[in-house]
Amino acid sequence: MESLIAWGIVVVILALVVHQIWKDRKAFPAFVALKDSASRRAYFRKSLFAGILKFSVLGLIGLFLLGQLDAILVFPDILRTPLLSLVGSWGISETGLYWIGLGVVGVFLLAMVVLTILPMFMSLEDLPEDGVFAMLPRNRKEMAWTAALSVNAGIGEEILFRVLLPIAVVVATGSLPLAIVAGVLLFGIAHGYQGVAGVISTSMIGLVFMVIYLATGALWLVMLLHVLTDIRGLVILPIILKWSERFNPDGSPIVDAPQSE
Repeated sequence: MESLIAWGIVVVILALVVHQIWKDRKAFPAFVALKDSASRRAYFRKSLFAGILKFSVLGLIGLFLLGQLDAILVFPDILRTPLLSLVGSWGISETGLYWIGLGVVGVFLLAMVVLTILPMFMSLEDLPEDGVFAMLPRNRKEMAWTAALSVNAGIGEEILFRVLLPIAVVVATGSLPLAIVAGVLLFGIAHGYQGVAGVISTSMIGLVFMVIYLATGALWLVMLLHVLTDIRGLVILPIILKWSERFNPDGSPIVDAPQSE
């Protein structure tokens, strides 16, 4: 019975990702075309509540059905046991794995600092207003929503792709490597609206988060890193780039946008 539930969860998550990609084919270009801030905030608001349902609520329900709800607080044995067996075959102890995880955290944070500093030397005119850059808030009201989206994504997506999906795949197939691959790839593909480059970069970040989660067993840590990563992109960078200077108060682009110094 547990195996059937696990397979059902895997199928539901696959369907969710496919639906997300299909919906974003039209919904995201329509969002990019929006010029007024009120309509953009409505899109952000809708995305926030949809994200809460699709990721956080679905993730918690799935964990409850599998009897793994405590995985939110404690690294689950269903992942820990095969993980220690796998890394043990490589000659890595549990303590060694933990320190590897902390090392990856350090490298990741350093990379984020560097990638946050570099845009300070970029000119606004070098950046487009469409594509992924359309997500950048154009005023403080929009920034409140992008901050909320960042927090929601950091919590909900980690529950779904880093915890529920791997557990479900292990229960269904008994394969931890397959669970890791599924969690990383589907996390990246779910961000298909960012284009091929965005899917690849998101998958790489997902792999880093997966390594950190498995190595440290700390879900709260990857949630925090995820939130900080999204806050960097949707709150801090727009401030550094003085992104709002490209737009009127109503969110419409200024014809001759000023250049940042």
